[in-house]
Amino acid sequence: MASKSSSELRYDGRVVIITGAGAGMGREHALLFSKRGASVVLNDLSDEGVQTTKRMIEDAGGKAIAVQGSVGDQQVLQRIVDSAIGAHGRIDVLINNAGLEIKKHFDEFTPTELALVFDVHFFGSWNLTKLVWPFMQRQSYGKVIMVCSCSIYGMPQNAAYVSAKAALLGLAKSLAYEGRESNIYVNALAPVAFTNLARQMLTDESTWANAAENYPAWAVSPVCCWLAHEDCSLRGEIVSSWGRNFGKLFIGETLGIHVSGDYSIESVQDGWDKASSEEGYFTAKDVMEQNAILEQSRAGGSGQRNNATNGFE
Repeated sequence: MASKSSSELRYDGRVVIITGAGAGMGREHALLFSKRGASVVLNDLSDEGVQTTKRMIEDAGGKAIAVQGSVGDQQVLQRIVDSAIGAHGRIDVLINNAGLEIKKHFDEFTPTELALVFDVHFFGSWNLTKLVWPFMQRQSYGKVIMVCSCSIYGMPQNAAYVSAKAALLGLAKSLAYEGRESNIYVNALAPVAFTNLARQMLTDESTWANAAENYPAWAVSPVCCWLAHEDCSLRGEIVSSWGRNFGKLFIGETLGIHVSGDYSIESVQDGWDKASSEEGYFTAKDVMEQNAILEQSRAGGSGQRNNATNGFE
């Protein structure tokens, strides 16, 4: 598919923060943003990794600042924001990309391990976004991308990772709504990519080889960068990316049924097949739209994609 864009999408004058930028997707995002004119502020737990990314950008003529440390540390987060504001006076884009994975069965997870996963994935994203948010509000512009995962469908021996990524979806959806009045756009990115983290999750060398060939980390970056561009008007969406493919991941809901007679445990049992039919499902951009659609359905009006049902008829 050839590009229809008449001009190159650029980020000149934009300041981009990327966590987990010492390798993998984070590094690839940073390189592409810089290539297109952005000034980037890099963070990673690995000092060697983040410094290497910084050198790669500078060697290519770009501008980069490196801040080493865990996103689970509030002081590190403050340094990231202070570095961006001190050097550039603004923050336009935040890519919450940092992550880690602990692979084990659910009943083997310790509270400490669960807390560690959530500190990096969820609380790191929550806290850094909270620090960045006031600057975006004051400049009436901002793009925030929560890097989630297609693993939200469920993945064995990764309950903590999947749970943390699913929590990020709720955060992205909520902030997308709150950001409207300040022209802040928040979306979720659900990539499949061969990275060091992915290698830990995979089980055999043939799977590694296939992933490395078909799902390279760099292939996610065009999707990530497009979401962060000022021309992208998406808000509150979940965009999937796998290899040279991308699409929309969404949460659908059936219109269900309205029980006009006796409403009991048995009526739920008897009506479940019809209530759960995926024919005529709808998607809602927020809970207000969901409530409006379901209220219309309950009242016997027309739903978003289907007529509401009274009783089991």
